[in-house]
Amino acid sequence: MILIDELIEKYIKKDKQLIGQVKEYIPEYYDGTNHLILAQDILYQTLEKDAGPNYWVFQGNSNIYDITAALKKGHLKSWKIAAHKDKIKVGDQIIIWQTGNNAGCYALAEVNSEVEIFEEEPIEKQYYNKGLTPDATERVKLIITKSFADKPILWQEVKNAPAFSNFKAGNQGTNFTATEEQFKFLLEWNNIDNENSFEKTRARLDPTIFNDFINFVRYIIKTTGIKPNDPRVVYSVRGYNLNFIVGQKYCANVYASKRKENFGLIATEKLSKNSDEYAGENPTTYYSYLNDLTKLTAQDKSFVIEAVQAMMSKTNKSGYTKSNNIDFQNYLFEMEPNKQLKNTGKSPKNLILYGPPGTGKTYYLKEKLFDKYTLKEEAVTKEKYFEETVAGLTWWQVIALALKEIGNSKVNEILENRWVATKAAMSESKNVRATIWGTLQMHTIQESENVAYKQRQNPLIFDKNNDKTWQLLSEEVKEQSPEIFDVLNEVNNFNSSPQKAIKNYDFVTFHQSFAYEDFIEGIKPISPDEGEETIDLGYKIENGVFKDLCIRAKNDPGNRYAIFIDEINRGNVSAIFGELITLIETDKRKGCKNELSIKLPYSKKEFSVPSNLDIYGTMNTADRSVEALDTALRRRFEFKEMMPNYNIIENEKVDGIELSEVLETINKRIELLIDRDHTIGHSYFVNVNNKKKLANAFNNKVVPLLQEYFYGDYGKIGLVLGKGFVDKKENKHIDFADFKYDNSEDFKTPTFVLKSVNSESIIEAVELLLGKVVTKLED
Repeated sequence: MILIDELIEKYIKKDKQLIGQVKEYIPEYYDGTNHLILAQDILYQTLEKDAGPNYWVFQGNSNIYDITAALKKGHLKSWKIAAHKDKIKVGDQIIIWQTGNNAGCYALAEVNSEVEIFEEEPIEKQYYNKGLTPDATERVKLIITKSFADKPILWQEVKNAPAFSNFKAGNQGTNFTATEEQFKFLLEWNNIDNENSFEKTRARLDPTIFNDFINFVRYIIKTTGIKPNDPRVVYSVRGYNLNFIVGQKYCANVYASKRKENFGLIATEKLSKNSDEYAGENPTTYYSYLNDLTKLTAQDKSFVIEAVQAMMSKTNKSGYTKSNNIDFQNYLFEMEPNKQLKNTGKSPKNLILYGPPGTGKTYYLKEKLFDKYTLKEEAVTKEKYFEETVAGLTWWQVIALALKEIGNSKVNEILENRWVATKAAMSESKNVRATIWGTLQMHTIQESENVAYKQRQNPLIFDKNNDKTWQLLSEEVKEQSPEIFDVLNEVNNFNSSPQKAIKNYDFVTFHQSFAYEDFIEGIKPISPDEGEETIDLGYKIENGVFKDLCIRAKNDPGNRYAIFIDEINRGNVSAIFGELITLIETDKRKGCKNELSIKLPYSKKEFSVPSNLDIYGTMNTADRSVEALDTALRRRFEFKEMMPNYNIIENEKVDGIELSEVLETINKRIELLIDRDHTIGHSYFVNVNNKKKLANAFNNKVVPLLQEYFYGDYGKIGLVLGKGFVDKKENKHIDFADFKYDNSEDFKTPTFVLKSVNSESIIEAVELLLGKVVTKLED
């Protein structure tokens, strides 16, 4: 502790910049005063540092060993060492590279043993081709840290990246040196994909280069007769490249992160000096790198068409269909996105439904729009279900699930687990490692000998070991959070059910106390448990409903999302939306032409509204008129008026009385006395088919609404409903007390009293309302 105290006093307290940066990165764990947490992290990282790893390419040939199958089964455990035997050591980072027609990176790994002579395990040997049975050789054991077996990073995709200008794979041999830059580029490849989009890649490309590429691919499509959704063809966006793929072959590419050449094309002849042969193909094909497509001759184009047609004839379905980008595809075919993909390419919609009460505004949302933003579970892949599950979990839950899967692990190892990695991709955390580390400490058992963190929160289910690994305490989980085991079981044994649905929307109702903190983000106190001292009371930043939905939409660009705001005009719209009022404009959304982002006031994080999120609101004009709504909001929304629809209840009759006529008569009188915004909606008379229901509709819906409209002036209610619902009471017979007051007789005016109707009196009362009977209820 002396060392830690000295570190705090001499270095940390004086470094205001460091304190400010850490406070900004992890405000939920560090408030700028508890320097112990910062000192521990500095020492923890310092003690873990060593000379650092070396970086290598381990290369294999698919004609000898089926690397893809071994990776998918988790059976790739070791690798032959033919070079650099004295330099390869435990902890070195490895790029697993496959040569051949689909050359590329298929995994990243870490060396887990010294170079030794040993035989491969039986599960590894089964993937050798042509009955090869290798003897014991000098090898190292491996831990696969990231597998790309389902979606390899191909050489065509990365060749033009500056980091790969001197990449050594592809040469004769098994082991080559690599660079940290190359390794990290491949490690971050998925993150590039997640952040990428067709529009972003298009924005990165020179407009002339983009148009030349699009026109040439359209020429290929037209000449070969390719139709939309052909299963043999994939239109992918990866690493800020646009890729036209047929079968397993990249046939046309344009590179946003180019080094020299702009384009890549397949052909049956070499189109440039920089060309690679696709070995073993019949006919022989080449992949050529070019700077200008407009200089291709008619014969050059015919070589391209021959190669594409050859690829189409050899395949029934591309192995890259999961990578298909619907926006890129639709742009090439100049068509709208298909219904199956939820119209993800459409512009975002901001719409407010407004009208008097009972006109079906909320009903319209639920019956007409909710289904547009709902996925049936039977249409959801296992991967999508996993992502949806992770989205609903907290950090401590995903860390617990990770430790349940991989056992005792260090923070860096936890970070690589699927649960945590997926959560990190969805998170806005600037320092995921610090978030994991802080979460572990916050939920560590009180008896821990290696954690001194004070502000702990339930559940307390972790502990830190002497070897700096973290463990999940199963008994504590069973007692405090047993649902963790259910989550793991449901994901691992996922079976879709058509009865279940995933809702890509949220429904909220604004009211006077609804605030920015509920909608966007706010600071919430962390309450101490019973018996704990309140001196350690802390605060955390919590996302609001809209921000959470924006994060979900951002991480799932292939589907549309929506937020439905009922009674939007009852809240303080300017205060609730705050600075986001500009960001919700359709052309200011993320990825749009005039994209804008802001730094949020609490979390200090950049935020933008995704373009696949629609915003709907409802507004009761009787509560507040459209004109009274915040001007800034009105400019950013379309408005759809919903007035009483008499056709909906045209078949509703009770004892021969047409309820559409009753409602229309009432509304004409209300419009004359007040205005059309205070009319009554048709929903009050839907499914009213007998006298009892009709009486209830008037007693419990119509009359209370009119009382509100006329502020208790029962005389005006009488003008609307008639004598069957309101009695006029003469007061001339009332005598005042013996007291002299000028004009006291003027006070003896009539008063009006509401009459409650029932199943026996309702018909006569309604007939009086319509003027269809002679008055016989009059005194």
